[in-house]
Amino acid sequence: MTEQETAEMRRHGESTIEEKKKDSGRKCPRCRGFMEFDPKEGKLRCLSCDYLEAVLARNEEETNAAEQDFIYAERIGNQDWGVEKKTVRCEKCGIEMIYDAADALEECLYCGSNQITEVQTELGLAPGGVCVFELDAKQAAERFETWIRKQRFCRKELKKAVRTKDFKGIYIPCWTFDTHTDTTYDAYYGINYPRKGVTVTEWGGCNGTYREFIDDQIVVGSTRHEQDMPNIIRSFRTEDNKTYRQEYLAGFAVERYSVELKDAWEKAKELISHRLQRHVRDKILAECHADEVKDLKMTTTYTRIQYKLLLLPVWVICFDVKGKLYRYIVNGQNGSVSGKSPISAAKVALTVAGVLAVLGILWLILNM
Repeated sequence: MTEQETAEMRRHGESTIEEKKKDSGRKCPRCRGFMEFDPKEGKLRCLSCDYLEAVLARNEEETNAAEQDFIYAERIGNQDWGVEKKTVRCEKCGIEMIYDAADALEECLYCGSNQITEVQTELGLAPGGVCVFELDAKQAAERFETWIRKQRFCRKELKKAVRTKDFKGIYIPCWTFDTHTDTTYDAYYGINYPRKGVTVTEWGGCNGTYREFIDDQIVVGSTRHEQDMPNIIRSFRTEDNKTYRQEYLAGFAVERYSVELKDAWEKAKELISHRLQRHVRDKILAECHADEVKDLKMTTTYTRIQYKLLLLPVWVICFDVKGKLYRYIVNGQNGSVSGKSPISAAKVALTVAGVLAVLGILWLILNM
């Protein structure tokens, strides 16, 4: 290959990358530098000159994500991410992350490993909406520091190791489901009566119907967060989502969903069923003026099922303590924190010794 051909290939490669960057909508109109979404400003900010640019044009109105038809999702579900993307997998923790094709990645944002490889796989359904970051990395670090100081038995070195630059912004996939439910039920209700100093329950049978519209039943789209997310999932304001635009993702990674749509719906039905059981029990207690319900049997039909694939913002920070990885997640909307802290054996021992000393003194006083 001649030098001219090599130079031509290099120029072609560079122009291809530049075109991808241009297509991603992340080029600063002032200095042509990279732009990323700034949570504090709610705008795109140039990393080179600090130029700010609104995500929406002046004549555009902000809208929420549209509900999608569940039945036809496989045939007509949207798979357009708006810009060319690539998927990388961490060989250590197994997570798959989605990035702009022009971005370079040096380490896994979820566990810090450099064992990452690009994989050829379908991106799957594109998100319909984004709950955008409202806290930046500095604010997330402040919320985390406040939280970690309250962990009484946490190791001291972890509390001192918090650095803003170590917080990585990631969008977590989340399914939400809307559906109309029609439930038929039968059960026994019990009314308690006091009789000769004891409580006697008289039982009667009942049956009926119950209808309820379910709005935004949430199912986390990642099996990896079944333990991490429950503590903060309820605190996300999913109703405050914005229609998906790739600009909101600028500077952040997206975890590829590992829970498929149909599997998510099965999980949603379990959660909805538990909810309906509670509400049907309440209905029986109220209508029958009862004190107890037993042997409740229900049959539920679900109609007009709709879904949304949303992205939830989280800040992630990891610590390696004596070879064990500790991961913490900060809600990117409100700053709530989830994670388990490494315990300091010395602090526990001192606390136990202190309690025993106090008990010993009390025992001496009481036995003088």
